[in-house]
Amino acid sequence: MNGAYREPILAVFPPLNVSKIVPLSEWEQAKQRINKYAPQEQPPQNIIPPKKEEKVPQPPMKEKKLKKESKKFVLLNENEQKLLEAICQGLTPVSQVYKNIKMHPQTAQNAKKKLITLGFATEESIIIKPGRGAKAKILFPTEKAFQKLGIKPPKGSRGGDSAQHKFLVRSIAELIPKSQVEMAIAGKNADIIILYDSSIHQPLAEALSKQSPGCTFQDGQTIAIEIEVSDPAKTAKNNITKNAEAGITTTIIAVLPKEVDRIKAMLSPIIVIDALQLFDFLQAYDQGRAS
Repeated sequence: MNGAYREPILAVFPPLNVSKIVPLSEWEQAKQRINKYAPQEQPPQNIIPPKKEEKVPQPPMKEKKLKKESKKFVLLNENEQKLLEAICQGLTPVSQVYKNIKMHPQTAQNAKKKLITLGFATEESIIIKPGRGAKAKILFPTEKAFQKLGIKPPKGSRGGDSAQHKFLVRSIAELIPKSQVEMAIAGKNADIIILYDSSIHQPLAEALSKQSPGCTFQDGQTIAIEIEVSDPAKTAKNNITKNAEAGITTTIIAVLPKEVDRIKAMLSPIIVIDALQLFDFLQAYDQGRAS
């Protein structure tokens, strides 16, 4: 009523004069009527579950194989691929690499971060030339990078050495014709080995004579250049002695600029040179020849 009618209503219903007791005969008749229309019970079905297919156990794949397969599916975009190929061609300052491949610095930075994250490269800050402003960042390609490109990595220095040592050994060796990196002679390995040939090694002789006047070399001489950047006072003497025992004619100790005078005084008359000056001279000569 929604409250519109507020008066009480008195309703009276007449009594229902029907017996509340149902005779048994009527009860049975009612049950029969109901059962007549009720669905008949079906016999239980014997359901046989389908046989499960037996899985043939597969031998577990070797971890190395899984790793190798995963490398094949690492996708790089065009810029990342271009940068990867560039850093595998030689150890060059990052800024110069960007210029060489004509890539915008921000685009190149994003590509560089991706390569580092995926384990294709590491970035190190090292000294690359004598004088002020000598430091630069270098992208060192990893073994995984060369595998990705399907090319053989250049022979490098011994494992576990510093980025500075790796850079100087590889960069200087690349500028000296027919030089060998980590070549063993009579069981003794040297950073760089040269079988001197005046017809192709004149630039090297000139570079060495600038720093060590009076030094001369004969065709057929075996020359070892040992790059000492960590602690030359401890390692240089040992290398000189063992190289001589192995029959290496001349050992040249190449150190960083700050160590030249100290190591020269310690090792005289051994030829001690500035490794960066040697690299700088050979690089300038190579660029001049190319131009």
